[in-house]
Amino acid sequence: MQENLKPGETLLLKTVFIVLAIYLYAEAPVTFSLPLLNQQVSELEPISMTCQLNKPGQKISWYKDDVPIKPRKGKYEISSEDKSYTLFIPKSIVEDTAIYKAKVGNQESTCQIVVYGEQNMPY
Repeated sequence: MQENLKPGETLLLKTVFIVLAIYLYAEAPVTFSLPLLNQQVSELEPISMTCQLNKPGQKISWYKDDVPIKPRKGKYEISSEDKSYTLFIPKSIVEDTAIYKAKVGNQESTCQIVVYGEQNMPY
């Protein structure tokens, strides 16, 4: 079929395919390409929870036991780079033990964080 097209028609056809590919990518749903991972740490150790999405520049929300987390210097540091999104706790305490969730749209990823103190070490 392409051999019957004139040069201008061939360019138009290629342009339509490129626009369609961009549209399909832009309209693809956001999904987690790397989920959050469960962790066990000793008290006072840092905790870094990182996930990746299939698209950059998304608005992600973080939750601790279904309660929204707001960034707070020295406690919860939230950052993103390209497709990676991180919740960082620089100095964990036993009360940080919880189920954490990253949510974007109707997609979510969860992990269980367990912080061991002197009184509840697993030995």
